[in-house]
Amino acid sequence: MVNTMRLRLFLFCCCVFVAHVVGAQSKTYSLGFFTGIISPYSFDQGINSDPRYRTKYDLKFAPIGVSFGIDFPRYGLLFSPGIVNTGQNYFIVNNRGGHEGIQKTNLQYLAVPLAAKFYLIDLTFFKVSAVTGVSAALLLNGRQLITHDAGLFRFQDELYPILPNTYTPMADGVQAPKVNSFTMAEKTDFKNTQLFVLLGIRSDWNASEDWRVSFDMRVNFGLLDPRTNSYQDKIARYQTLYSLPGSRHEFFAQLTVGVSRYVVIKPKAKAAKSKKRFVPKKYPSVRSSRQGPK
Repeated sequence: MVNTMRLRLFLFCCCVFVAHVVGAQSKTYSLGFFTGIISPYSFDQGINSDPRYRTKYDLKFAPIGVSFGIDFPRYGLLFSPGIVNTGQNYFIVNNRGGHEGIQKTNLQYLAVPLAAKFYLIDLTFFKVSAVTGVSAALLLNGRQLITHDAGLFRFQDELYPILPNTYTPMADGVQAPKVNSFTMAEKTDFKNTQLFVLLGIRSDWNASEDWRVSFDMRVNFGLLDPRTNSYQDKIARYQTLYSLPGSRHEFFAQLTVGVSRYVVIKPKAKAAKSKKRFVPKKYPSVRSSRQGPK
């Protein structure tokens, strides 16, 4: 009974909110497209403890996305699905710290973020907003490759049993041959879905009566380890030559520029009700009716 009452109260509040949003405020609708760049970073415990890797910072392309927005007097909603490329790259270093190659990770998602905008500056032609929301993402492609020259590297002792014949253990490391685009992980080793939380700032400029230019800066943090459970178990059993056990989360900063067409819809003015005035009918007076003709 209590749960039913709570559900009814929640539905009633939703109806009141929808009625308030739909009918009581002026609204601005916008539809457009955007493109941008991404700076990825991986919180990877395994790589952070692996002496063979050193952090490398890169920029990746966010090729295209579509945005649909609704702006109200004090806040707004934004739906902006698009393609994003994330995954951090790393330098491969030898046992003396010299760079010998690179490990490349690319995770391409179709991201579907839903965000709320809260205006910090709200002018007729210009708005600056704080943005927060969540984003569901569908994996389109995923791959992790490694390329390095022949050199002496520090491998964990637990990896020695799976070393190929071309890898030679030595007193100060493992002498490894040249490796060209060795596949560490494929799409099947990554989860098909991901969930991000986002926070950022956005500015909207009304360039004309019909067109708007937007600049959007967001940071996105992945809530799930992008790798499948089976692949993580494989790493935990030291069955992967270039990976060590540890959790991993993807983080990326995204800067986009967009153009959209917008239209302002104002609430209709209520028609004033016409009031009829009561005008009493005039009847002949009794005195005049009693008077006969002269």
